[in-house]
Amino acid sequence: FLCVITAFFASAAGMIVSSVTRQLHSEGRTIGMLRAVGADERTIVKCWCGQLNAAMLGGLALTAVLLLVYLVLYLMDHAVSPYPIFTAELFARWGAVLGAILVMAALCWGLCRLVLGLRIREILKKSIIDNIREL
Repeated sequence: FLCVITAFFASAAGMIVSSVTRQLHSEGRTIGMLRAVGADERTIVKCWCGQLNAAMLGGLALTAVLLLVYLVLYLMDHAVSPYPIFTAELFARWGAVLGAILVMAALCWGLCRLVLGLRIREILKKSIIDNIREL
């Protein structure tokens, strides 16, 4: 199960990095304009980090909803069972899954944030005029 979680987060990180890189490439003119009016690297990174944070929180919210649906289905399936529903094994398994999801989300966010910072630095190495002129 953890392999599936890892695969999903790896593909999500790849898609987010690709999307951010593509968006930054198309927004080169905007970055040039922001630099022309005095924005520094930190301000520019904050503009795009907000979008990255929103995407990550949306993904975590979707994951939480899916886990909640799975839990409800589990409870409905075991509601008529004479055996106890909540066992130590169940809590250990859910704890491992939630821990893995949070660790993978943090790694995904860190990787995307690193790529975002590197890509913005690469764009900022160009002159302001070159960024504005770029289509």
